[in-house]
Amino acid sequence: MPSFITEFSELFNTRVSRSQNIRRGAFSIALLALLVTFATSPFQPCRAFALVEWLQQGPSDPPIALNALGSVDALGDALVPGARLQFGTKRFRPPGNVSQIIVSPNEDSVISLSEHLSSWDPVTGKERWRVDQLEVGLRSVAAAYGNRPLVFAKNGKSFFTIGNDGRVIEWGIESPNPKKRFTISRNGANANSGIAVASIDIVGDGERFAVGNADGVTVTDGSGQVIYRVDNGERVAPPPARPKERGRDRLDFHGAYTLVRYSPDKQHLACVFSEVPTEVRLLNAKDGKELRRIALTDRAVRVDHSPDGIQLAVTERDGAVRLYDAQTGKLAWSYVANLNNPFENYTSDVVFSPDGTRVVAGATDNYLYVLDAKDGKEVGQLIGHAWYPWTLAFSRDSQRLFSSGWDGKIRRWDMKSMQEFPLEKVEYASSVIGASPDGKWIAVAYEKGRVGLVAVADGKETYSVALGKVAASQVAFSADSKWLAIGGSDEKQVHVSVWSVATAKELHRWEWELGKDPHSNVEALVFSPDGRRLAAAVFRQSKAYLWDMESKNEIAALVHPEIYGLDFDATGESVVTVGWDTRLREWDAETGELGVDLDLKKGEEDLRMYAVSCSAVGDLVATAHMNATIKIWNRKDMTLRSEIKVQESFVYGALAFSKDGLWLASGAASGGISIWDPFTGEKVMKVGKHESNAYTVCFGGDLRTLISGGDDGMGFQWDLRRGIQKWALEPEALWEVLRSGPGEDAFEVIQAISAKPEVSVEWIARKLKPVKTLADPIAEPTRASVYKKLVGKNDEIEYAVAARRAITALAQTEGPEARKLLEELADRGPDDPIGQLAHAALWGKRK
Repeated sequence: MPSFITEFSELFNTRVSRSQNIRRGAFSIALLALLVTFATSPFQPCRAFALVEWLQQGPSDPPIALNALGSVDALGDALVPGARLQFGTKRFRPPGNVSQIIVSPNEDSVISLSEHLSSWDPVTGKERWRVDQLEVGLRSVAAAYGNRPLVFAKNGKSFFTIGNDGRVIEWGIESPNPKKRFTISRNGANANSGIAVASIDIVGDGERFAVGNADGVTVTDGSGQVIYRVDNGERVAPPPARPKERGRDRLDFHGAYTLVRYSPDKQHLACVFSEVPTEVRLLNAKDGKELRRIALTDRAVRVDHSPDGIQLAVTERDGAVRLYDAQTGKLAWSYVANLNNPFENYTSDVVFSPDGTRVVAGATDNYLYVLDAKDGKEVGQLIGHAWYPWTLAFSRDSQRLFSSGWDGKIRRWDMKSMQEFPLEKVEYASSVIGASPDGKWIAVAYEKGRVGLVAVADGKETYSVALGKVAASQVAFSADSKWLAIGGSDEKQVHVSVWSVATAKELHRWEWELGKDPHSNVEALVFSPDGRRLAAAVFRQSKAYLWDMESKNEIAALVHPEIYGLDFDATGESVVTVGWDTRLREWDAETGELGVDLDLKKGEEDLRMYAVSCSAVGDLVATAHMNATIKIWNRKDMTLRSEIKVQESFVYGALAFSKDGLWLASGAASGGISIWDPFTGEKVMKVGKHESNAYTVCFGGDLRTLISGGDDGMGFQWDLRRGIQKWALEPEALWEVLRSGPGEDAFEVIQAISAKPEVSVEWIARKLKPVKTLADPIAEPTRASVYKKLVGKNDEIEYAVAARRAITALAQTEGPEARKLLEELADRGPDDPIGQLAHAALWGKRK
């Protein structure tokens, strides 16, 4: 019996024993079909095997990730499917920006609204359940007037949401199964108007509801029967002219709104209508009759009643927190935070402590301000949020404060010490992660100002680099894996430092002022291939900085408006920069002089760029665009070779070639991580997924692992060796997959070949040594028909895609024989097509 059939038989029997869904009787049918096909055509085994493989697979068979170090992380939480190592934690880490959190009256549950509606254990921070926001009519917005869609019932056993579609839903804290209560109908004059934001408050356990939306406030009984309505004049037809300031205020982007808050005794209802946003109207809660209007200094952001209902705390758009007498409307005190952001300054949520002694408000400087409720004097600041805090909730005893916001983390604060009260044994990672080219190290940036160096072999942290107050935004290893560069910023300066990987000692540091923009940070950080240069891009300063590693001197500041990405080309002689100005620029790495300056804008497409990556082979450049595409350019003349329709937008510079320049990894706004064949544009693997925006990607030592970091604060080392068990084909059939098979199949075959060094090295040598010409039908479509006649019949001619895939397999095959063959092929020189590929594959592998 041919070895192929023997291997197939063994494989099938193994798979049958794993799946109860396959009948052994199917084996004889599949084998008969396979034998017939095998006898009729040398190219049919692949197709026959695909049929049999389909028969083998049970519906529940998951992708297999090999060599995982364990199935759980340090806290005992399960690893994400496909991950070999996992950094960070999902404890109290909702995905994306958090628009509101609420704490149950008995403090046994925390509810958050971000991209999901989630329930959390307040002690361990473990997520109990989640529901996609869109499935229940909710819409989380990062910041907006009038949006407060969650409220707890008095009994603490359930909570309510108001959806953007008017649905009021009751939820239990232990179950993600909602009970639909009713839908708030819209006013007749605005029946077709959308409801972008909404707010809700209740009496008791749901005996009465107050709902605010674009149309105004609607108060109903527990069954949804309307008791009264008060219109928002901005939405009464015909509507007044749109205010001039509308559209320039981030908090006003979502249009008309009504914010509602019951007083603690439920006798009064405080409302802020977008019709007149600089006043709070107090209504009689029973019949809706207006009692009084409280004139504000600026537009109200959020409102909270004092525990006795006598006062109202209001955050206002001018960066202030003000206290008003609810009975007279007079101003009691005003506190204005010293906010100096050149783009936006405002205070956000505001809460009274239940004991009435403190007022706490968030602000766009990332601080929480603690004020004395009597006189408004500042008694402390809660410092720790990495981005705008937006929502606050006190514990019943006033001793703990929960907060969250744009940095997507729920934080707990001890109000006595004014310090964050951390979860036990939890250290939060950031989205910043990188892998050394030799495959031995992973660098992970943590929230508390340090970067950990993790040994890939055992997944344990070996060194730690202390950064003080600097928050890392980028890490990069040199090509020889000896140096680690870290980029970031603190409150005053942008920071780039270089460290020894062997000793974790700092070798040099560059620091310079933030400038006018306090958000200035390093968005890209790259060593030249020879390690002689280091470059960093700072979007907020519209500059890239280029340094000489030997002298530690700055070579030049490269002016590129709205720069976001940069990379060195394969030679290290040029720096390529891209940005939101849609331009690609090329600079001399020795002098910093501008050479090429291309505008890639085409028509109405949004071709602003987040990232650029140059292949090690030197023939391709990849750019990531806001229109959800990756463009592949021929490096020589910058003509467009191919375009990859990612179908997901980019928000960060998550784009990287593999070391051999033959594969491309990308991350998207959805958090999805993918690998592509840049020469064909095919997706070869869906690697895994973050719960929020993917921030960075890079390959490990070879094509067996991939590193990624996301806005969910998680870093992963992904195992790419999946599905290789099914490729038990004979060599010629495998070669046909490399030559003309789909990218996804070919990627798995590469992994399967490299796992068998005892046969793969000799086989690849036999295939590649005779080759003198590589045929590329995509680059030369006019010659495609000629190549089709020659490839497979003339050993000196081979498809370029097959050669690239074979070189990748050889590069990640362990053992001295594989290295020896790569070096032998590379010695054929840069003018030889196989020599070029082998030389690129050796990048980072030579000792």
